[in-house]
Amino acid sequence: EDPSENYVKLRDYVLTKLCQNLPSFDADKLHLGFSADMIKEAQEKLKINKKHARRVYEILRLRATDMSDEEKAKAYRLEVKKRLFGPYRVRFFIKSSQFDGRNDEANVAFPFLPIQKNQRELAKMRKCLRPEELVSHMGQLDTQTQHEELEKSYQLALEDYRRIIERLASQA
Repeated sequence: EDPSENYVKLRDYVLTKLCQNLPSFDADKLHLGFSADMIKEAQEKLKINKKHARRVYEILRLRATDMSDEEKAKAYRLEVKKRLFGPYRVRFFIKSSQFDGRNDEANVAFPFLPIQKNQRELAKMRKCLRPEELVSHMGQLDTQTQHEELEKSYQLALEDYRRIIERLASQA
């Protein structure tokens, strides 16, 4: 069973408040990307798993990013969307025997369904799934719909992250 939306927001706030003082989450290091040092330090010092450490990183990086700078804003957006897009992908091994006989790992999008079926499936999924769950099922939809839903998920995450940043600022 997934935690409630309010619990997730509270957890994000508390974990961000705790992690903001860790050396690996220093504002200077955030622009270098999510690192193994962040995961290790969050796990060892605060018992935070990788998924939650990643969300904390995204919140703190948003706070440290000048969103009026197009290049920095784009880099941040792509970093968050990379996480959101993860469930769209499936990993499998292909045998490249015609080349050199070794196994290569490949990432591919799921096969697409016909457009009319996509719209019906999307309507059903929107009714019963949370945004994170919806993102994980997007591999079955066409590329245009995937991009639209990915953008919506990104905007929702950004909105939640901004509320947490405002709350942190007001508590400081």
